[in-house]
Amino acid sequence: MAKSSEEACCGPGYASPTEAIKAPRELLLYTVALYIGTGIQKPDYLATIDADPDSRVCCTSR
Repeated sequence: MAKSSEEACCGPGYASPTEAIKAPRELLLYTVALYIGTGIQKPDYLATIDADPDSRVCCTSR
């Protein structure tokens, strides 16, 4: 086990919400799109959403 936070192996994420707010804005978002309970017989999928405010396709799924 790590002896201090400096030695700890960190995955994605931030130490606190305050640190996250200081970080650059995310430009791509990922979410799952599920059809369960809709009656639609299609496979679920991973949607990529453009969150770049300077993009001409901002807020659209790719």
